[in-house]
Amino acid sequence: MMILLNIKKTNDIKEDLMYSLDDIKDNDKIFINLFSTDGIDLKAQSIINYKENFLKLESDYNKWIKEGKIVYFYLSNNNEKKQLLKIIPSAHIIMKELEHGFILDKYVIISENDIEDVKVTHGVYKK
Repeated sequence: MMILLNIKKTNDIKEDLMYSLDDIKDNDKIFINLFSTDGIDLKAQSIINYKENFLKLESDYNKWIKEGKIVYFYLSNNNEKKQLLKIIPSAHIIMKELEHGFILDKYVIISENDIEDVKVTHGVYKK
């Protein structure tokens, strides 16, 4: 931040060099107060593991869309993306890894680990 202020001052720039968060328009906001002592229940739900049952995944996707939910798939490789788009052509896909999906308010987030039966193991190396 100091570098930007120095550039602005040195070059006699009057305009802002960065946007304020208030200048960035978004479609929706969910505010979560992690410091609340009221015990707020976010009513988040876990996603089942589909174990490659693509008929069930497609059925649930269509049900959520009819309910007005927005569904995002978090995938990490293009082969998964191609396969999913064959089943659900209108799928919103974000190419990022996510360990597990969830449902929060009107959003359904599904990770690749929720689609396949993936077991995560952590190894410990001892000398």
